[in-house]
Amino acid sequence: DLDQKIYNVCHWHPMNQIHNPPELFILQKR
Repeated sequence: DLDQKIYNVCHWHPMNQIHNPPELFILQKR
């Protein structure tokens, strides 16, 4: 499930926004 994957990525590495994985780009555009 894509939403769960996005949640897992954000929850797994809150500071990882600096690296901006594709999941975080999707989250930011929603």
